[in-house]
Amino acid sequence: MKVNNANRTAALDADGNILPRVAETLGRENEVSIAKIAWLSRKDMGKAYCSMVVYVTKSSEAKRLLDNQYFHLAGESAYTTMFAPREDPTQCFNCQEIGHKGFACKKPQACGSSATVRSDFRPIISINSAQFNSIPSRLQINQINY
Repeated sequence: MKVNNANRTAALDADGNILPRVAETLGRENEVSIAKIAWLSRKDMGKAYCSMVVYVTKSSEAKRLLDNQYFHLAGESAYTTMFAPREDPTQCFNCQEIGHKGFACKKPQACGSSATVRSDFRPIISINSAQFNSIPSRLQINQINY
């Protein structure tokens, strides 16, 4: 679940690292068993209150915290919402376009940094059927672009 308006000093040290044993302390304070805590905003930001994700071990505990919409945090109260991680869009590693995977792509290969179609891509090696049987079972191929 996502805990909004959480006081940074209750969970993070001066360097932005999660304090040792903070999961146990917050677990006792909220009467839950916390498996993991993750901070959502950048730790180097100077904001006093931010959001964090709290993973509890039992679904009944998560339901109770979400239904009550509050989370005790070192004597203060923060409010809870359902955490929905954002999914990155699918990007083709062949043509660099969004919306499909590279294994099914029929478009020309594009540069990974500029996404422009490149004409200098060429097969690394070409093997005819007579050579295929003489290839060792372990073959390493390296591509070097000049």
